[in-house]
Amino acid sequence: MESYRDGEQGFRLKSYDSGLLMLTDAGRGQGRCLFFKIVRRRDEERLVALLFYKKESAKAPRRVIDTARSRMQKYVDED
Repeated sequence: MESYRDGEQGFRLKSYDSGLLMLTDAGRGQGRCLFFKIVRRRDEERLVALLFYKKESAKAPRRVIDTARSRMQKYVDED
């Protein structure tokens, strides 16, 4: 995750609370990835991609965020 800190390597991270994050490529394209991370041990982070979508407006559509949150909760409940 350190490599994707806001602005570094041409990527940007946005937080949607409760661990839901969005990764963008800082203006080079319109693809977005919503994901979350789970820290298993001190030396291990697991990133779980929940969904990818194409940017169509300045803000992420509510339905996209709701779908990602639902998938995140399902993943956590099954783990």
